[in-house]
Amino acid sequence: MADRLRSQRAMREESFENVYSSEISNEPESDASEADGMEVENTDTRLMTVRDVQNALHPLQAAADRVGKQVEKFAENLDKYYAPLGQSAEEDCRRVLPLVCEYEKIAADTVKSLKKYHEPERQERLKGSWKRKLRRASRTPTPQGRANEDHEDLGSTTVEDLQRWEQERQTWQLLRLLLQTQYPPKDGSSALPDQEKQFQRPRSGQAIHRYSSEGDVWNAFLSDFDDVWEKNVVVEWLKASANCNGQDIRSVIEELEEGADRGAGLSAHGWLYSKEAVKAQKRLRSWADALDPGSPGIDDSLVSKNKKQKIVTQLDPDAFSRQNRDLESEDVYFERATWLGCWEMLRRGQSWETIREFCLDRVEVWRALSLRGDPRMSQENGTDRDVVRGAQSRSLWRKMCTNAARDGGIDDYENAVYGVLGGDFPSIKKVTRSWDDYLFAIYSSEIVRQFDFYIQKRLPDRLPETLNMRTQQMFFDETKPSNMSGEDVWRSLQAYEATKEEAKKPMKMLQGSLIAGEFVQHVRAKGLEIGQGRNRPKTDISEDYDSLRVLTHMALIFQDLEVLREDDTATENIVSAYIEFLGAAGKQDLLPLYASRMNKGTATKVIARQLPKIVEPAERETVLSLITDYELNPIHVLRQQLHEIADNAGLAENESHFPRLDMLEFPKPGSYQIPEIKLGFLQQDITDEQRDMIHGVEWYLLLDDQWSETMWAGALVYKCFLRIGAFAAAKELSQRVTFSSISLEKTRSMFGRTMDLSTETLEDSHPASDWYHQELLTVSEPFRDLEKMIFALVALEDWAVVAAQLEAELNGGVDPRHARTTKTKLQEAHDNVVSCVEPLLQNWLQWPADGERPLPLIKIYDICYFIPQPYHMGTNTTRNSDEERAELETIRTAYLPDIVLGYIRVLDFDGHHLSRDILLQTMNLAVQVAGPSGNSTTTDTIDTDNYWAKKPYAEDPSNKGLSSVCATFQKAGRMKQLVDALAAASVSIMRADEMSSGKGGAKKKGVKKSRKSGAGGENMDIWNVIVPEI
Repeated sequence: MADRLRSQRAMREESFENVYSSEISNEPESDASEADGMEVENTDTRLMTVRDVQNALHPLQAAADRVGKQVEKFAENLDKYYAPLGQSAEEDCRRVLPLVCEYEKIAADTVKSLKKYHEPERQERLKGSWKRKLRRASRTPTPQGRANEDHEDLGSTTVEDLQRWEQERQTWQLLRLLLQTQYPPKDGSSALPDQEKQFQRPRSGQAIHRYSSEGDVWNAFLSDFDDVWEKNVVVEWLKASANCNGQDIRSVIEELEEGADRGAGLSAHGWLYSKEAVKAQKRLRSWADALDPGSPGIDDSLVSKNKKQKIVTQLDPDAFSRQNRDLESEDVYFERATWLGCWEMLRRGQSWETIREFCLDRVEVWRALSLRGDPRMSQENGTDRDVVRGAQSRSLWRKMCTNAARDGGIDDYENAVYGVLGGDFPSIKKVTRSWDDYLFAIYSSEIVRQFDFYIQKRLPDRLPETLNMRTQQMFFDETKPSNMSGEDVWRSLQAYEATKEEAKKPMKMLQGSLIAGEFVQHVRAKGLEIGQGRNRPKTDISEDYDSLRVLTHMALIFQDLEVLREDDTATENIVSAYIEFLGAAGKQDLLPLYASRMNKGTATKVIARQLPKIVEPAERETVLSLITDYELNPIHVLRQQLHEIADNAGLAENESHFPRLDMLEFPKPGSYQIPEIKLGFLQQDITDEQRDMIHGVEWYLLLDDQWSETMWAGALVYKCFLRIGAFAAAKELSQRVTFSSISLEKTRSMFGRTMDLSTETLEDSHPASDWYHQELLTVSEPFRDLEKMIFALVALEDWAVVAAQLEAELNGGVDPRHARTTKTKLQEAHDNVVSCVEPLLQNWLQWPADGERPLPLIKIYDICYFIPQPYHMGTNTTRNSDEERAELETIRTAYLPDIVLGYIRVLDFDGHHLSRDILLQTMNLAVQVAGPSGNSTTTDTIDTDNYWAKKPYAEDPSNKGLSSVCATFQKAGRMKQLVDALAAASVSIMRADEMSSGKGGAKKKGVKKSRKSGAGGENMDIWNVIVPEI
């Protein structure tokens, strides 16, 4: 199936790199680890029409183009790795990890491609963030560097795309890691042995003791506690994310060099300005030893440039805090910048070798040594995690780091560095500026404190015996450290002032729910919002659909793990919203795939809502084929489509009221004139919903067989249009989906050859062939009768236009002989009216009196067909139901009288302008209308040509003795109109000879006068009365 999807889209998909189309902000204030996001978009439950699609297509198409290739890849992998419940060999995370890895790879490949074009611009944007960080953490004035304030207007770009995809990659990576911790293999093996080393859970193979290395103790600690290991995984994930998102460290150093106001030699100078001031004092006093802070006059002479702060007298690392003196402002900036660099390296999980090299370049070896000893710090050379031999010193070292973090250094970043090493949360919290930083602070400090408590309880003898009791009490706490659950951490992230806004972004909500183990609750909350019609974004809809795509695929993954059920309403709402996006963005071939992951009933409704947006025949065939391939019922889908459109557009399916057609202009009472036909009585605006209904019928032409279903659909739509007076829409339906076109489409699959059942019969020797042909016509009778009525109305409308044109020419003084072209058109229109109206006068929309016969299993062309019950759709729509009989009778009563009156007008007008013989048809019509029903004739032999004329029909006892047309007029209460029109036509016939002759009996030019007799021998001579002169 995945190969099929790829082949169908390979011809029309462009590379993602060529279709970037998002906008960027001019002044980003977020940190490097932050990314944009929005709440999941609510999908309107109202069925979208063509106009809705066009209005929404621009932003949705932009989103689809921006991630078009990736959307396709997500779908292909979902199809490739999908295993129905109960058919997978694994019952743990290994069932879904290959799919998650593929999703992560898609995001990673996209990030890699985007970085080729936009990484330099992103780095340029991030430069200003470091100076902002230093200002926020500063305790003394910061010198103004020579930063470049020029802003280059890059115009429309896709840096935000890079940020979004980077954050999505991180989200998929987090899911991959947490699935292994929350749904691990039962045999204790590694689910992904080849993944990154820091994410491989250690398996301690030996017992630990007081002489074990710190690395062995650390591994045992991670191995013994599942919650600790999960927190450690999250911390390592946060480090990796920061390393990918942040500015390059070398760029940071260059930026800080500029701010320290000392040029390119930053790494070789240390406290340059303070050192110069100290040396100047020593030269002035001729002192060879270190300056004593208590020396007379030192407080007045050794001060900063601005004469406000006392400068340190010695240059050892702790002089700043020990002497409670300051440095020159440039050196303060240098010191804080260096600690900021150290913080960033720890935050990004850099190895101790990298930190050592950083400090050596600045002649700050003591700084590297003070950071030495954390068992979590990775080693590039692959040696033991203990960077210092002598395992007993680690607990004391961490306590010293904690004290250093709490006592206060030159700024918050120095305290934060020691806080990370010692596990002091308050000191780390001060420098947190983002969701990721705050989470890192919580989990990193908890792990260190729990590790120390673990050593204290498990290996109490690791503390050197030389320490006295007072020292032990100072360094060791018998109180068990706090252990925040994932839920508590998520609540804290949502409540903390610095992170609560970022915590509302969709990607962060996803990440938080995964960490808290509350993804199911998150899905249900989002699904409920979508179902209730809330949470519709007002701006940047494309971002929201990115997060919706991720949420949808994650929900399907948890569905595969049987954590979410297939019929879960919230999950269905989310998948439905994503399907709405795919449909509006033109990804129709993906719809059946996602719908197949839902409950069958819901899938039918969701797919049905998308079908009106598909107008190309080739795309319709593809979607129908995929619907079948994914085991959805196309008949149910097409039925639901019509019901959805009718319900959402107010096109009632069950109301029995049919408004009259405003097509006639009646004369004043007592004038005895035939009603005129109004011009353009079918000229109405066709709404998008009405066009969608027409498209809904067209879908049935693509189905093999399904004769009765197609006829049901056509008749249903006709009746919906008639109920609201949408005659123009009914006219368009009669032109786009005719009975002949249906026959030509359906008969090949039914009979092995194409044929038009309206004009052809089965030429087969099988005795049931004729019977089968008639049954197919019986099934289609309501549709064909409604189609005939529309044909008749269209013919009358076209005739009225030509008749009005001829009258205008004659009234304008045009010689009748010069109006031949118009008369030719009138003759054609007349013939069309006769051929369309006459069938309506013979048992139109009437039921057979004998009801329906059972339909057997028959064999035609060696193919067995079980003919379904004709015109069947549910329990209340069978052809022999009383409701259906009454409904068709209502339609007949509503529209047949106007058609007959209009027909009388046509015959009268054409009889005077084309040929007087046409007036004979008026006489025949009067006889036919006034005559008895004649519907009691029966026959036992099927005559194809006269089948419908001879077929018995039920007769209303109250109309006994009346023709069906006359009975319809009587039921409609319009018998007087019929009598008046026929009387006016009779008077018109009597005046025909007078009107066709000029003065003195000369024949009027342009009107034919024939002696030809009618079918019964009748002619116009009866009205030629000669009165003798007296």
